[in-house]
Amino acid sequence: MPRYIQFIDGARGGFMPAPHRLRIAVVQSDASSPATLHVETPGGSRHEPHVAVCDRADIPASAASALFAAVAGQLAGLPVEDPAGADDVYATDLALSVVLDAGSADAALAWHGGVFAAREVSAEARSGIDAASMTGTWMNHVPGGCAYAENEGVAPTEDQMAAFRAAAAAVVKFARAHGGGDAVPVPAKLAALV
Repeated sequence: MPRYIQFIDGARGGFMPAPHRLRIAVVQSDASSPATLHVETPGGSRHEPHVAVCDRADIPASAASALFAAVAGQLAGLPVEDPAGADDVYATDLALSVVLDAGSADAALAWHGGVFAAREVSAEARSGIDAASMTGTWMNHVPGGCAYAENEGVAPTEDQMAAFRAAAAAVVKFARAHGGGDAVPVPAKLAALV
């Protein structure tokens, strides 16, 4: 079953679109197949808004599986904003999505310009990851543009915020270790963890 992780630094938008300072995608067709790692940073021009700094399709299955297990373990049980895009509940300007069974009905996703986007996925479906069985979906979506909705009282604890930052840092470490190197910038809010 296909699975993926998506990480975005600079996910919060407003009147202008989100700046996306760093985008990382790890995609694997199944747990025994090599994974694809795609990393983009700003390109510096409106004609080339993002530049791929790493695009590898030969990441060892064991390395990718270890990342999926580590990130799923950190995110299991963490709350997500409700509704999607309502607020940056982890106060990091980071978006993190993990889909462990992309063929499942709860992963109503589309690929838009280098970004996986949720379409009408409920908070319950977005926080239903099971690290033991490696199934489910976990997605936080900070407000990415002019649209805004009131958060329905979701407030992570300090421990939950630390777990979220640890999961995000694991994705950045993975990208740096598996081909991106120093071309993958470390977000300031994760510097102590990477």
